Amino acid sequence: MIHELTCIVCPNGCKLTYDDKLDEVKGNNCPRGEVFAKEEILNPKRNLTALMKTTFKNQPVVSVRLSNKISRKDIFKAMKIIDETIINHPMKLGDIIIHNILDYVDVNVILTKEVKGE
Repeated sequence: MIHELTCIVCPNGCKLTYDDKLDEVKGNNCPRGEVFAKEEILNPKRNLTALMKTTFKNQPVVSVRLSNKISRKDIFKAMKIIDETIINHPMKLGDIIIHNILDYVDVNVILTKEVKGE
């Protein structure tokens, strides 16, 4: 089967084709396009940003993100864990809230805004 996609790794937006019978990528202007196409077809990964609840009335939610990408099939599982987690103490920007989410090594949920806890 031939898959058509647009590379999003750089601003060039190369029009790629991936032939899964030949395991071949065409249309890429750089090696990153080949890596992108194969990953996107064979094991697509995504980064995740979300809001996490706190116990503080002045800041009922705070933004968080993953430190690395996870498999697209695990996004809803990760969101469930994030939704069930509540921050109940002050924290600084960049603090890790959940270590190795879904047993992904070095994929942590990190704070993208300070929680003042007032």
